[in-house]
Amino acid sequence: MQENREKFDFPTRAYSYRHSAPGGKGMLEAGAPPALEAGRIYRFVLGVDDFPKPVPEAEIETLLQDSFAGLLLRRGKFPLTLRELLTEIDALNNDAGGLPQQKIFLVADGGQIQWTPETASVNRLFRFAVARSRNDDVRLLVSASTALDSATNFLQVLSWDAANEVYSY
Repeated sequence: MQENREKFDFPTRAYSYRHSAPGGKGMLEAGAPPALEAGRIYRFVLGVDDFPKPVPEAEIETLLQDSFAGLLLRRGKFPLTLRELLTEIDALNNDAGGLPQQKIFLVADGGQIQWTPETASVNRLFRFAVARSRNDDVRLLVSASTALDSATNFLQVLSWDAANEVYSY
């Protein structure tokens, strides 16, 4: 596992995907995953799925009832950058399910390590944490790279689905 961690900029968020469904091989052992089609919704449940699987159109309305899915995914919006994501959500602030309140935090995993010449090369792991809400009821959490327009740096969205009583991630 240590050799895998060295390949990632964010080793605390790197998961090898070695564990899968009983009898399954997991993503690394099973080979290359199938190509993902843009504009489709996929599911990947660790321990259940070997690879991301398309969610059938007939199941999307039932399976995805969280704010992120309702505001964007079910409307065919698939933002790839933090700036695109926040712009799309802002455009729906007046929508009944809109999330007009926003709080943004800058987080640094290594932010408490004092700078010295010896620690100058420490990756401080800066990222943004964003909370979106309506009437102080937080419905959407985002963790993202500080590169606002990067479509390749991480963009993680967590949204509560009250109907299914799960967080969609």
